[in-house]
Amino acid sequence: MIPSRMCKTRIVVAAVCVTTLTPVSPIMYNLHADDTYEFGTMTVTTVGRSEKLNLKSNSTVLTRSVLDESDYWSVADLAMRIPNLSIQTNSGNFTFIDIRGAPPADTNQSNVAVYVDDVNYLDVKNIGDFLYDVETIEVLRGPQSIGYGRQATFGVLAVRSRQPVDRLEGSIGMSWGDRGLGRYDAVANLPLMPKVLSLRVAGVVWRQNGATENETTGNTTDDIDQWSSRATLRWLPLAGTEITFSINGDEVRGRGPPFVPDPFSSDPRTIRVDYDKFVSELNTIHPSVRVRYEADLFDATFISAYGKVDRDFDTELDFTSADLLRRRNAENQEQFTHELRLNSNGDEKSPGWSLGVYVFQEDLDEVDFRELRPDLTTAPFSIFDVIEEHRDNDGVAVFGSISYPLAERLTLTTALRHESERKSFDFQTYDIQPGSRTDKTAGSLDNDFEAWLPAVSLAYEFNPSQSGYVSISRGFRSGGFNGRGGGPDEREYDAEKAWTYEAGVDSSWMEDRLHVSLTLFNTDIDDRQAFQGFGGDLFIRNVGKSRTRGIELDMSVTPLRNLEFLLRWGYSDTENIEFIDSVSGADFSGNRIEGVPNYNFTAAVQYRYQLSRNWSGIFRIENQGAGKTYFDEANTLIEDAFQIWNVRTGVKNRRWEIYFWVKNLLDEEYIIRVFDLPLNLNGEFGPPRTVGANVRISF
Repeated sequence: MIPSRMCKTRIVVAAVCVTTLTPVSPIMYNLHADDTYEFGTMTVTTVGRSEKLNLKSNSTVLTRSVLDESDYWSVADLAMRIPNLSIQTNSGNFTFIDIRGAPPADTNQSNVAVYVDDVNYLDVKNIGDFLYDVETIEVLRGPQSIGYGRQATFGVLAVRSRQPVDRLEGSIGMSWGDRGLGRYDAVANLPLMPKVLSLRVAGVVWRQNGATENETTGNTTDDIDQWSSRATLRWLPLAGTEITFSINGDEVRGRGPPFVPDPFSSDPRTIRVDYDKFVSELNTIHPSVRVRYEADLFDATFISAYGKVDRDFDTELDFTSADLLRRRNAENQEQFTHELRLNSNGDEKSPGWSLGVYVFQEDLDEVDFRELRPDLTTAPFSIFDVIEEHRDNDGVAVFGSISYPLAERLTLTTALRHESERKSFDFQTYDIQPGSRTDKTAGSLDNDFEAWLPAVSLAYEFNPSQSGYVSISRGFRSGGFNGRGGGPDEREYDAEKAWTYEAGVDSSWMEDRLHVSLTLFNTDIDDRQAFQGFGGDLFIRNVGKSRTRGIELDMSVTPLRNLEFLLRWGYSDTENIEFIDSVSGADFSGNRIEGVPNYNFTAAVQYRYQLSRNWSGIFRIENQGAGKTYFDEANTLIEDAFQIWNVRTGVKNRRWEIYFWVKNLLDEEYIIRVFDLPLNLNGEFGPPRTVGANVRISF
């Protein structure tokens, strides 16, 4: 039986010690023995966890050799560097992920799945930063119903940490920069029993002062204070059997969201609020066990995981110099996931198959206080508007696929997944005044959601350097319930469904000096779950029909042995086909989907040079950009296209790495999110120019 009661636990982490992003490429360099370098390109690959099958998907894979020299600080650094990927994080410790123009989700169920070491993080907005000591990062675009399943309506972000190995090794890294930046990470790999038992431990601490000043108090509001840690134990008890125990956690603290009133005409680095004792704490813990068994005819993998998230924050809500509104919120979440997968073992010329079952259970308790301060009310005391919520989500999925070679170079893959979920929601609202409580509303709701998710692809290999594919797949995100916001008729919303049609080619030319990947896609969405504001609250409402279609291009070229060029570009044309606001009656049909840019890109030049027999150097300049973004359904709140420049240079040998870097070299000011709060419109800006250096020693 899956436990259903919350248990109080805390552990911690907060993350990130990787830097510049460049995806995997077949182009490699041996500047001296044992050193391999990759510059990068997108790859059209099989779905990540079904490697032996040929269900094609447009995927970008970032390997260990790339990430070792990268410039990543957080999950948000993936944005603009991956075609049609948008990731936004703020000092309130919320994460929003969008792929291919599906809007970021401020909900407990995203439409982009996040997996860390094969474990599904059910609540994407509450993930910490886990990009430290990473082996690979894979971003898959389009529905991933066979490889991953739940929440993967528009894609998957899959992270694989470095696993324990049978040797003693480790590293210590230090980074310094503007505004008191200090990031320190350490890794230790310990072989406990040769060829049987090994342990890997990694952690990172990151602190930095904010960039936005509160002129009322003289403090900065968006300080960073977080740390992360991970421990992995790998056990090889028998030939063909591997058991991995892992535990990771985060503690992320933010001083306050730098919400700037009237962001389209205000100073982006200055606010004036009366209350900036904002405290936002995100504590997570995720233990898991993974058992893998290799037999002659198939591989079996079983994964069982537990997740615990505690989020607490206390914040200004009116974001003015008057003492009007404050918000206090406590959220406690517990989740269990279990998955069994069977994959056939065989050569590429024989049919392949996969079977699996996935079970999850999730509990969420939340208490939300809206404090009406004396400056807003006629009473000489505060009035608290409170809502208490409890959510239970339970689900099971079964899935399978068959891959069949129709001809020597032509492969047909069909897949089918059935998902079913049961959700229940209990809530009560009341007001609190000194010495009294006034109950207002209460209720209990429940509903069942289920869907069949088919997928089919046809892949053809023109020659060893060129291949192409076409695919059709269906995505699904279950419906749910609203707490605050809306009215009695807005308590429930329906499931979201999507059909994606995709075609892509992947090719290498001139002895792998030129690599090009191109993908075309069209996604038709029924009952899109759109976010709308009501009295300063966000709630979910179904939109009739929407569509997103676009292009993804990834190209790398190496004209000289040590000189490399990279271009990654994604374009998404989004449209609300049918969208009538049920509250105002406004017709938003024909408008673009809110909250996502219509394109993003990264163009980079990288040069490597040899200083001596043991030392090599690197210089990289990178231009990133995003297109026009509409932040409301009426398409009246607009952020124009912008670009930022990053520069990085340094030297390394087998033990030492020393890098100097500048992010946002020209100090570009750009808006990343806009919020319609009760008393005004607020926006949050991207980070300003930051200058720093990294040092790492490995042993």
